[in-house]
Amino acid sequence: AARRRSDDSSNWTPQKGLIFLGLVILVFSSALAGIFGMSMPSEQPIHVNYDSIRERANALSLNDSMKEWHDLRGGLRKDELNSMVRFRAIQESYRRWVYISIGGCVIGALLCIIGVATSGMSLRVPQ
Repeated sequence: AARRRSDDSSNWTPQKGLIFLGLVILVFSSALAGIFGMSMPSEQPIHVNYDSIRERANALSLNDSMKEWHDLRGGLRKDELNSMVRFRAIQESYRRWVYISIGGCVIGALLCIIGVATSGMSLRVPQ
């Protein structure tokens, strides 16, 4: 004998659909935000050995010292600057996806709240 569900439990109302859709969007967006947030590359700390630099600077002749000063006066070399710009662009693209995912979380939560508010359901757990 097949059991039939009661009419109350089988009704799929727009409010229940809104809550379900909101929960799906919220869970999916939360997972994406976590994945993009955890996989975002972080800037590696630069370890500088100041003693080694001082020793090399003291060993330079006056002409070599002036040549180094002129090179440093021009700023970072083009390849160093390009790698920093590329790294920041990669970080910004990850950050953009994290922000979009967080926006999805907010939209999902709002859909759930609207679904609950319009259905007259209570958020309290029945005892």
